[in-house]
Amino acid sequence: MRSNKLIIDLIFNYSSLIIFALSGIGINLLILFYYDTSTLGSFNQVVSTYIVASMLCCAGINTSVLRSVAATNEDNKNISSIVIGALIPSSLITFIITILYKILINNISNLLNSVPVSIGMNYIIPGLFFFSINKVLIGIVNGKNRMRFLAIYQSLRYLLVIGFLYIFSANKIDGEKLPVVFSYSESLLFLILLVDLNCLIVWKAKRKEILYWCKLHLSYGLKCFLSGMLIELNSRVDVLMIGIFLSDKEVGIYSFAAFFAEGFYQLIVILQNFYNPI
Repeated sequence: MRSNKLIIDLIFNYSSLIIFALSGIGINLLILFYYDTSTLGSFNQVVSTYIVASMLCCAGINTSVLRSVAATNEDNKNISSIVIGALIPSSLITFIITILYKILINNISNLLNSVPVSIGMNYIIPGLFFFSINKVLIGIVNGKNRMRFLAIYQSLRYLLVIGFLYIFSANKIDGEKLPVVFSYSESLLFLILLVDLNCLIVWKAKRKEILYWCKLHLSYGLKCFLSGMLIELNSRVDVLMIGIFLSDKEVGIYSFAAFFAEGFYQLIVILQNFYNPI
């Protein structure tokens, strides 16, 4: 019975990987079809800053909440304090990093020598906030070992991005503003996750317990934060470095090829997600 569940869960999650791959190819092709390689380059540079900043926002708390929820999976009475104790510090840190991201936009776009990057970063700011909170919420789903729901939410994220991208591209929105698709998709995903988790969690806990978990999440999260940060930097730093020395057009050509390398890395991430709650 357990082996059957594992097989079905694996099918769901590798299906989500296929959706990720097709969506990623679709995003690149849509931008190339409606715009050009320069737009693709500035878009991927904005996304790179977005991903790196989101890791700073999470501060490893998404990993801590996953571990804590998984450790008490059979005892749901502590889930509320664990979750609230994770959302409070993560929301505060995310708010601070989002403000810093906004302040540094001109500096980053000047470094990358790209005005479209500056415009795109302004439009992706709401997405940065919700994406970071969603990583914590998805960590709860992963910790509860709800692997099929994890696959559904991951797939939904990709489908929402490409869906909004098609709508905006077909309606001839300025190419520099395309990163706004992440703001729309992540805010909608946030609402869906909140409704789902609201059915599982009673949003009530003692102040003392919440403070305990706030401290524990911060302590544990900061210890494992650096490894996650370096992994994300490893997959994004090349795009940003090329952006410093070359034009948006050349970054666009490179980033299209780099996407396939990231796809292979996701094969390992699927297995990591399975073993994390165990």
